[in-house]
Amino acid sequence: MLDLYHHRREGWLFSPSTPSYKNVLPDQGAGGHCWRREPETVALCLVALRALPEAACPLPPPGQLQPPAPRELALGYVVERKRMADLCSSIIDGRFREQKFRLHQCGLQHPIYLVEDSGTIQHLSLPESTLQQAVINTQVVDGFFVKRTRDVRESAAYLTVMTRHLDRLFGVSSRERSWGEPRESGTETLPPPISVIPPQAQTVREVFARQLMQVSGVSGDKAAAILERYSTPASLLAAYAACLSPQDKEMLLSNTKCGKLQRNLGPTLSKTLAQLYCTPGPLP
Repeated sequence: MLDLYHHRREGWLFSPSTPSYKNVLPDQGAGGHCWRREPETVALCLVALRALPEAACPLPPPGQLQPPAPRELALGYVVERKRMADLCSSIIDGRFREQKFRLHQCGLQHPIYLVEDSGTIQHLSLPESTLQQAVINTQVVDGFFVKRTRDVRESAAYLTVMTRHLDRLFGVSSRERSWGEPRESGTETLPPPISVIPPQAQTVREVFARQLMQVSGVSGDKAAAILERYSTPASLLAAYAACLSPQDKEMLLSNTKCGKLQRNLGPTLSKTLAQLYCTPGPLP
């Protein structure tokens, strides 16, 4: 949930205007991963804009001081929605553990997993017991709050209630209120802003690992196994250059042992990585 704020020397101060909440949802229909705001969608208000009406805040004449541009402030709640089919596929390709790791590292204090039991789960690639155990481990072992719903309507109802709860919890009164100052009721205070840690310098090995994990199907264990053999992109490219044929390049990494079970990386991922690092210019 985000809110507009203004930065002043004494701290963060909210504008005393009436809030205007808008939802932020991932827009994948256009083939991208951009974000769109849909004020009419019934979903969790992860982003709320505290906008001032144009009539109430006319722009000053040219040459005078301009008001600071409003900015968005993240509150400590984020919801990850998972249908059972999505959960099954993310467990199979290793994304589920990486997603939980990223949620732990995102800096938000209250990550929530919304697990939606939409349709039957008997025909999925994993047995029902495995999926149920994964959900239990997410709450008991990983420490996430897990909310189970029966279908998309129940998910929408939960998100609507959650939005109203956050509105009451973090709603700003008619006067300006700074960080840490209690509400008029004296029961709630705004959370401290999340400090932004500047990125630290990374080694070539770390950047190479991140690059490998951008490939679909390459989990952390698989990337670590590749790094054991080729610690830098230069060493991997040298190994590809030493191959005698394109087929040898495609099979170079297929026998790499990955994870605790020491399974092979496989010809499919090996071929994908060979195409990525051996194709001059853009990929077809």
